[in-house]
Amino acid sequence: MKVDVESLLPYVRRPATYVGNEFNSIHKDHNSVNLRVALAYPDRYEIGMSNLGVRIVYHLLNKFPQIACERFFAPWTDMENLLRKNSIPLFALESGVPVGQFDVVAFSVAYELTYTNILNMLDLSGLPLRSADREETHPLVIAGGPCCLNPEPLAEFIDCFFIGDGEESVKELAEVLLRTKKEKTSRGETLAALAQIPGSYVPSLGTPAEITKRVTKTLSLEDFPGEPIVPYCGITHDRFAVEMMRGCPRSCKFCQSAVMYGPLRKRSPSDILELVKKGLRSSGWEEMSLVSLSPADYPHLIDLLRKLEEILNMTKTSLSLSSVRADALTEELGSALKIVRKTSVTLAPEAGTERLRRRIGKPMSEDKIIQSTKTAYGLGFGRVKLYFMIGLPSESDEDIEGIVGLCKRISSEAKGGRLKVSVSSFVPKPHTPFEKEEQEGVEELFLKAKYIKAQLKGKGIEVGWHDPHVSFLEAVMSRGDRSLSSVILAAFRKGCRFGGWSERFDYAKWMSSFEESGIDPFSYCKRMRDDEKTPWSFIKMRSVPTDQTAVLEVAPETEAAVREFGRRVRKVDSRSPYRVGKHRVKYMKLKEVRFTSHLDVMRAVVRTLRRANVPLVYSQGFSPRPKVSFGPPLSVGMTSRCEYFDFVVEGPLSRDLLSSVASATPAGFKIIGITPVFARSRSLSEILDVAEYRVKSIKMPDGVVKEFMSRESCVIEQVRGEKHRAIDVKPLLVDMKSEDDDLHMKILMSKKGWVGPREILSAMSGQPSGEFLHLDIERTGLYTYKGGALLAPITESGTHA
Repeated sequence: MKVDVESLLPYVRRPATYVGNEFNSIHKDHNSVNLRVALAYPDRYEIGMSNLGVRIVYHLLNKFPQIACERFFAPWTDMENLLRKNSIPLFALESGVPVGQFDVVAFSVAYELTYTNILNMLDLSGLPLRSADREETHPLVIAGGPCCLNPEPLAEFIDCFFIGDGEESVKELAEVLLRTKKEKTSRGETLAALAQIPGSYVPSLGTPAEITKRVTKTLSLEDFPGEPIVPYCGITHDRFAVEMMRGCPRSCKFCQSAVMYGPLRKRSPSDILELVKKGLRSSGWEEMSLVSLSPADYPHLIDLLRKLEEILNMTKTSLSLSSVRADALTEELGSALKIVRKTSVTLAPEAGTERLRRRIGKPMSEDKIIQSTKTAYGLGFGRVKLYFMIGLPSESDEDIEGIVGLCKRISSEAKGGRLKVSVSSFVPKPHTPFEKEEQEGVEELFLKAKYIKAQLKGKGIEVGWHDPHVSFLEAVMSRGDRSLSSVILAAFRKGCRFGGWSERFDYAKWMSSFEESGIDPFSYCKRMRDDEKTPWSFIKMRSVPTDQTAVLEVAPETEAAVREFGRRVRKVDSRSPYRVGKHRVKYMKLKEVRFTSHLDVMRAVVRTLRRANVPLVYSQGFSPRPKVSFGPPLSVGMTSRCEYFDFVVEGPLSRDLLSSVASATPAGFKIIGITPVFARSRSLSEILDVAEYRVKSIKMPDGVVKEFMSRESCVIEQVRGEKHRAIDVKPLLVDMKSEDDDLHMKILMSKKGWVGPREILSAMSGQPSGEFLHLDIERTGLYTYKGGALLAPITESGTHA
């Protein structure tokens, strides 16, 4: 069974996040595979698709020919309401098949306040929430990710946890599941087999004496997704990401990430360059990032950046890095960072005094922080972000004053850009040196945050802070035991969803859930005795030996390939009919992508041209943009057989340009033709003034159409976002007629305003235009009205289609 997704999409805010069919997504016939895995991230699509772990697991599982791995994410509240109202189960993006029909549901859990989202996703999938209530016909529910370093709060809901790195355990999981399904073993026997995989934890089999976190010895080139899925819509980290290094050589005592991703393993520069080359070619992304907990500690970062420069310059790709240690931002590194996108740089002093910085494992002087800020501004970064933490162990009033004093000093001495200060609350995390420390009370944390903001007011410094209520719940869930399952269940039933989103966080409901469950949440935030056993004590961070001696030189053949990749966008064919200047493309927008927005389409087109190696001309200035322009936007939910865009190139193009662009185009878009146009021809927005539409299967009587066409005026209230205005639609309606069961209309796109076919139908019927969102509407023509005739845009420019 396949869910009728399209019937829901007209009524949600971000329909493109439920469409699937993205470029590089993998679609397999369920009848030709032996195992189906639904890979879940319990947050919005925009967050989940930015998660590198999800990309890696998706890649690893789909490498098995016998496995179909598909994705699903936490639906936003509008989609959840529609699913529940219409009794429609949650579905996988690739196939539309209900999640409950898969063999395995696998969650990547990275944040404590998504625990209720996990229950919501299981419930929407028609699955029992508790592991003990699931039967043989239900899929196995497994989980991995950072939060599994303390799996106990979720232990009653998850059948099997995987602790640590996933590259090896995912492959072993796949092999066990393929074997047990072939042998038709029982659910209990399958879980027992999974429990034999090192790093796995099956709560129903009891708590073992010890589980050792899995550690991948080397970062393999083959295990990394070099051809990642490219979403239509913008996502949180909308770029191609390469994991440069896993783990961190630093010893920050509050940081769980270093524990989760340790020990330190470095990817070789040769592999990084190979992945960059492959990833940019296959994705078309305009930006890439080098991912690491501490990028400045990569031993060959400066040389790597210099080798990347040619690729990035030639492909017009920008580079971003995660936060840089304040004591690492030297002049030499700064010079190499000239290729990094000059927007902002993030420094994380964490504490306001050198004493406390030493106490938490971040020894750096105030002078060094000031100098690093000056260096950042001197390199052209327009903004410096500073991260501080309050409520740290042994913190005093002097440390809070230190934050204020340091920020004021930076503001006065390191001039040259904006300064943003972010303040978060200390959360004691499992397996860190501070795991048993106390978390300061919510009220005290609020007072400190407000004091810092008040003291910096009017100093030209932007100050923001993380809600201490949220940090409090993070601490409770981080250090919680299995008894918290009743609290999570109660909060889910009260409607708690998306706790990390300020507009959805409801502290009162959470506290009510604790009260109903008879659990004191504050007990989880107290200082623990040194000899006190923790709920996560059976999980050991002891690591196996890793390959710390990976070759860090770049092979000559790799350098040659990099140079070739950088240059090949400029290769030309002297026999090509396509020359320097502007070209016009006609394309169709089909049913598969009718719920993508105009902005989504613009993004997809530019990335298509980049994948096809079209040598686009870019604008000048701070943020160069490709010279690609579009015709009038098409309303979300409509298809079209005649959309247009123009692009400008800096050199002759290959003879097979049409096939190159067509092969790089995502599913749902169809390239009809590419035609050179005069360089000085007017833009599409200037020449197109009539749009033709076909409203399918509406059965509009001729008499109704004639009566409306005979009117002199018809004023409606037009709504565009938050703007409302009265508009007379009648002068904008050029023609309308009914043929068979379809309604055809031509609408004038005036410079003073224009309306869509739904608004015309609203004017005819007196009903709101929202009542016609479900209709199948196709744009059949875009024209220039000239000399009493309608001309196609390429003809208006003096050329032929």
